[in-house]
Amino acid sequence: MYVRPTQQQTVTPAEYAVPAAPGQPYAWITAATERGQRGASRLLDVGEVAAPVQVAAALGLAPGQPVRRAGAVPG
Repeated sequence: MYVRPTQQQTVTPAEYAVPAAPGQPYAWITAATERGQRGASRLLDVGEVAAPVQVAAALGLAPGQPVRRAGAVPG
């Protein structure tokens, strides 16, 4: 186990809502780099599931249509 000091950070989701340009890192990774930190994530699980009602509505799909789900954790 490694213990390293961390600073509390406040993140405003809207700052990271704009998709990254093709070939560019996600905005939160760039922001972490600018703070001298390493921004990374690791996919733990990827699969196809039936879209829940709220997800389907957000994506303009019928509820139950297949969608991809990915579970990630900071790396």
